[in-house]
Parts: sequence; C-alpha cells; structure tokens
Amino acid sequence: MAGIGSLYKQKGSKFWWYKIYLNDRIVRKSTKETSERKAREVLRSVLEAIGQGTFVPSEGTVLFDQLAESYLHDYEVNGRRSLVDAERNKRQLCAYFGGMKAVAIDRARIESYIRSRKADGLENSSVNRELAALRRMFSLAVEHEVISRAPKIKLLREDNVRRNFLQPADFEAIHVHLPEYLKDPLRWLYNCGGRKSEMVTLQWRDVGDSEVTIRGENTKNGKARSVPLVLELASIINRARNRRRMDCPFVFHKDGKTLGDFKKAWHRARAAAGYAGTWVHDLRRSAARNLIRTPGVSMHTAMAVTGHITTSMFRRYDIQDTADVADALTRTQERIADAGNVAKVRKLR
Repeated sequence: MAGIGSLYKQKGSKFWWYKIYLNDRIVRKSTKETSERKAREVLRSVLEAIGQGTFVPSEGTVLFDQLAESYLHDYEVNGRRSLVDAERNKRQLCAYFGGMKAVAIDRARIESYIRSRKADGLENSSVNRELAALRRMFSLAVEHEVISRAPKIKLLREDNVRRNFLQPADFEAIHVHLPEYLKDPLRWLYNCGGRKSEMVTLQWRDVGDSEVTIRGENTKNGKARSVPLVLELASIINRARNRRRMDCPFVFHKDGKTLGDFKKAWHRARAAAGYAGTWVHDLRRSAARNLIRTPGVSMHTAMAVTGHITTSMFRRYDIQDTADVADALTRTQERIADAGNVAKVRKLR
C-alpha cells in the first residue's frame, strides 16, 4: 500500500535503509544516516513527498549532464532564440558540474561556481546569463518529474551597465581590421541598430525588394519589424546578393555556414585599432545614438528602427557624452544672450 514504509539495517552497510511501497512495487534506499532517529526523519520526509505527489524514487541517479541535454533539447524543439548562446551556456556549465549528481548541486556548489567565474574575469551580467541557464535546467527537470526539487539560484546584482559607443570614425577604424566575411554584417548592425542574433539569423526569405523583415521569432521582444533598404543598407544587401549561395539560406554567412559566435574576430579587430573594451553590442548603442541625434528623427521613429519597445530602455542606449553637454550649454547660452540683447532694445516714442 502506498505510503507504508519501514526502516531496517542492511548487511554490510553502516546506514539505516528504508523500504516503502510505491505503485505496487517495493522501493529500498539508504537514508545515509547512522542514527535511527535521523533515519526516521528521512523516512517521514519521503512519505510526506509521496503524499504530496513530489517523490521521485530515482532522482539520486540523475546526472547534471542529463539536465543540460534536456535544456538544449527544449531550445531546439521550441525554436527558442539564441541557440548559440544556449549551447555556450551548456558547455560552460557542464565543464564545472558535469558528472555530478543533480541532487548534489546545492547553494554552496553554486556559490563556488560563481566565485570561479568571477575569478575568470566575468562581469555580473555575464555570470547571470549562465545562472539563468542553470536555473532553467533545474526548473525543466522538476517540471518533467526527473527530480523533485531545485536549488535556489539567486542572480547577482547588475550595476555594470556598459556605456560604450562608437563615433563613425571609431567604427571605421575597427572596420578595416575585420575579416571580409564580417565587414558587411557589422556595418549592417552599425547602421540599423539591430541585435547580433537578428543579423545572424536573417534569411533570404526575409528580404524583399525594398525592405527586410526581422521576424518576431528572432527578436528579443517577439515582435516583428521592417527595415527599409535605403542607401548603405541597400548596398549591403546588394553585395550580399552577389555572394549568395544557393545551399545557404542566410544573408550573412561564412563559406555557406551561419556566422555563429565571432567574438574572437571582433576582439582582434578592436585590439588592432586600439579600441580595447568595446563590444559588438556597442554597435546597437551607437546606432540608437546616431538616430536620435539626426535632425527630424523622433524617438518614436528611432525606436521603430532599433526595435526597442520602451522609452526607458531606449534612453539607456541614447548615451550622452561631454561633447553633447558642451553643445547643449553653448546653444543655451547663445539663446540666453540673444534674448537679453532683444530686451535691451527700446521702442522710440
């Protein structure tokens, strides 16, 4: 009968074992306790879990690697964005937790992992992306009843918001050092402010005569948008057409394969140009800044180009520098001076 259990000593073991009846079969397992009192507490918790329907008898044999595979499978079957990022998270987490039993990964082990990644030089935001993947792996395992509970995984505080942007001359200085296969893709990002994931997943079925459609499945907010093909953007797509391969669906590619992660190529180019500390995502910030500083371009229109939904987020991309402030002060003081001169003119009676 389910919910009935007892303790016993097994020959050759120093621990107390429990025997329970579950789904018309007997389950035997060590409590890992030498004290009968503590062993009874283990048995009691097992019986309570059975009553609540959360007991998973085989969870002690589940390895972390199985959780990681299930996480990646979930990305693939559901067509989730950023599969490249998911694969990278899986590799990194498996390098540390691989071979461990899932139930053995507790808060202490997770904190040890965090310290290890911080020692590698990662910022909180980067560590958080990996912790979010770890949390998803455990939540899927609980959802699929592979394990009964997941450890609490708290994300780190992120106060390291990057504020880099590239002026046109800065971008050109890096651009000349890029490999040929990356020059047009990154020029595309600098001009229209899209995300890297939107660019690498762009396919010829998304390209029309006068505009490109960024499909909702490839955007962070799930909303599609159009990018008109004008001037430099049209030239980029025309050059891509000349390099098009019929065996490759992607607009931007490397020898017929998706661009994937090109971080090393970017780092080499930025180092050669003397711009250490800049990132590919800075191109998106730069595009937002260039748009909003163009006379006649409203914030609403600029957001339609970059795909931002909220003005608060867009303002984070509209980075102000000393030159902006100096220009604002100069023009304001000139206006004040002009207004003062007008006031000094008196009408003659």
